[in-house]
Amino acid sequence: MYKQIQLLDHHIISGEDALTVLKTLFSSGDYKNRSFFLLTDHQVARHCLPILKEHLPTDNPVHHCLIPTGEEHKSLKSSRKIWNFLNKHGADRHSVLINLGGGVITDLGGFVASTYKRGISFIHIPTTLMGMVDAAIGGKTAINLNWTKNIVGTFAQPDAVFVFPGFLKTLHEKEINSGYAEILKHALIGDQKLWDALKGSQMKDIQDFSDLISFALLIKSEIVAQDPHEEGMRKVLNLGHTFGHAFESLFMEKGAPIGHGEAVAAGLLCESYLSGVVNNLAPALAEEIKTTLATTFSLPEIAPTDKESLIQYMLKDKKNQQGKINCTLLENIGKARFNQFIPEKLVDDALHYYMNTCTH
Repeated sequence: MYKQIQLLDHHIISGEDALTVLKTLFSSGDYKNRSFFLLTDHQVARHCLPILKEHLPTDNPVHHCLIPTGEEHKSLKSSRKIWNFLNKHGADRHSVLINLGGGVITDLGGFVASTYKRGISFIHIPTTLMGMVDAAIGGKTAINLNWTKNIVGTFAQPDAVFVFPGFLKTLHEKEINSGYAEILKHALIGDQKLWDALKGSQMKDIQDFSDLISFALLIKSEIVAQDPHEEGMRKVLNLGHTFGHAFESLFMEKGAPIGHGEAVAAGLLCESYLSGVVNNLAPALAEEIKTTLATTFSLPEIAPTDKESLIQYMLKDKKNQQGKINCTLLENIGKARFNQFIPEKLVDDALHYYMNTCTH
């Protein structure tokens, strides 16, 4: 059983039979006589690659390239290693790179594929909830530079995305949490009913994420289809990410990386506060968002001395214009506004609000 979504020129296949569809794709005429390469990290190779192996192409060998696990490896150094691997093993412009992993692997693999020999085909097989509902969807590729998130990248669409929820059984709760933050974000920007259903529930009580994955995929796919290159409305998907990426960069620099979901949750909290100040988001809704985030996530604590570093990271954010910090903020649940330029004084106020929330 599976569901299929058409996004631009490719399909997203999700469900318990997604890998069966993948195997059928590999045996189709379009993929005959092509060479295949698989990118993954050591942890995913241990837990998920055995599940995937029986669905991989059998006519030609699949060359496996492994990198260490972790956000710090979404880098130019890793890109160079993979480019060299592809070149050494004879990858040509008709080769296919299969990206098996979470957001680090799909971001990095997409970037490498989109630049190697001016672009080769790639397929995403996300193994984390965050990858399934967000990172692998939409054609954004990127690497980090000097701890700044996603500062070098391309827009490049995969040949297909295969979402197999069974991989979630291999994850710890913390990794599930990371994707759950993105699902909450999708609900906040696009679906009042979904938000109402999630705000009072506990993530640990959700036994099957298949339906939530389907909801999130539909929300993101509909937005991306209208704005593939993020020239307008796709920017609503950045809710929580201007602050969130700064949190992620700060803790990477400290040598104590936090999960993307924890960072996004922190960003959503800060940006819900700003939504009240800038867009008059109803205080009751801002409080509702704060309560949901504070009770669902282990929010990373920051010190007053961290505020300046966070602001500096935000000033480097790729969404900015003319040196002004650019956020997406809410007007209501299900209604977001992009290109909200926030003065540093309000950014500081939001961080102060965040610190007070974390200490209560």
